[in-house]
Amino acid sequence: MELKELRNSDTFCVLPWMHLYKNMDNSIKLCCVDKGGPIGSLENNTIEEIRNSKEFVDLRESFLKGEKLDRCKECWQWEKNGYRSYRQSNNQDYIEQFPEEVKADEPIQITYLDYRPSNLCNLACKICSPRFSSKLIDPWAQLGRISDEEKSHLTKLNTNRIDVNTVKKYFSDIKYIYFAGGEPLIADDHWDLLKFFHSKNPGDIRVKYNTNLTKLEFKGMHVKDYWKDFKKIQIGASLDGYGVEFEHLRTGAKWDQVVFNLEQLKTMAAQVKDSLLQKGMFEGNNRGIELYCDSTVGWLNLKSVFKLHKFLVENEYVILDDNNYNKLLAKPLNFPYGASLLCTPPELKEELLESIEEYRVWAKSVYPFDPTSWMNDLDSLVNFINDSVYREKELTNWLEISAFLDDKYKLDTTDAFVFKSESWNKKFKELYFNKKLL
Repeated sequence: MELKELRNSDTFCVLPWMHLYKNMDNSIKLCCVDKGGPIGSLENNTIEEIRNSKEFVDLRESFLKGEKLDRCKECWQWEKNGYRSYRQSNNQDYIEQFPEEVKADEPIQITYLDYRPSNLCNLACKICSPRFSSKLIDPWAQLGRISDEEKSHLTKLNTNRIDVNTVKKYFSDIKYIYFAGGEPLIADDHWDLLKFFHSKNPGDIRVKYNTNLTKLEFKGMHVKDYWKDFKKIQIGASLDGYGVEFEHLRTGAKWDQVVFNLEQLKTMAAQVKDSLLQKGMFEGNNRGIELYCDSTVGWLNLKSVFKLHKFLVENEYVILDDNNYNKLLAKPLNFPYGASLLCTPPELKEELLESIEEYRVWAKSVYPFDPTSWMNDLDSLVNFINDSVYREKELTNWLEISAFLDDKYKLDTTDAFVFKSESWNKKFKELYFNKKLL
């Protein structure tokens, strides 16, 4: 099919042709929001074999025919609700590199790599799961939340990893890399690939991270020795609270260490900007290293995330200078239900809604561009709270894990998160300690 016919298509997606998504279990899928099954595994096949397999060719053919695949339903839902989808964003960024004639059986060179080394993580976050954090495998197993078989499978996500040397030969044309985990900055695979791409043409490559920002060095290596040479480093910081509240939610983390790392990033960004200016390579608002905050919010940490966002802007860790995307994200938590906005306790609804409106006023005052998309995100939080159905059983189910982790790390979630509603604070303590005593 001719490229000009696909440019304005409401179903075509560039990713199946020029993108590789390597999941933590070494499987290959269309992308990180693909809801379908794997299209092969690097444990059994090469990248070339998978990309040219009949299943992959058939999927690309479906995109050329204008079919809306069920596995892509997340993008369809986002677009239906008026949001910019992952499909639309990538089409805008990458469609110009396509040939004039697009064929299902002719993928182009991989220029976008989404690499998830494993579920290896240094934190045991209370709003996460053992699928994404190795630190949660044993606690969940001890509480009977996962079977011995599931524990073995989840452990293999970290230990049964491929040799990155077997895939490097397919990455000679990479222009954009995304690392996530687990925590990618403590994964050998990440550092191996980072050094590999640094040895090529780093000035042509953008690197993006999803990281908890607790680690910037690993086994004697520091990111400052590599990041400075890439075209652009985007850091999506998974920070879900401020100060002590952050430490209680992101169990095992230290707030002071995060602030120290934020200061390091600010210094590194300034040095990179000066280097780009001297080389005549500084373009627009590209500082070389930029931070955005990717927060996940539930009823417990909503107000703390708002406090965090203000802190990041006031201290110039996050610079609101790009009208193409909002750098302060507050996405509603989906799992566990007991911690989500959909399970907001009735006593807290008014307080949380008020905090959203206060935050809305602040956001409009600091954002130099049209804040419509940001306001739409806040509207969705309001809708989640208004549509919430409080289920105490779900909440106490989550509190069992929280109390277990608090015992291990010498914490008390009910002391860290205090609300205006005294009746709720009292009830929260009762529910929490009932679980803690079991």
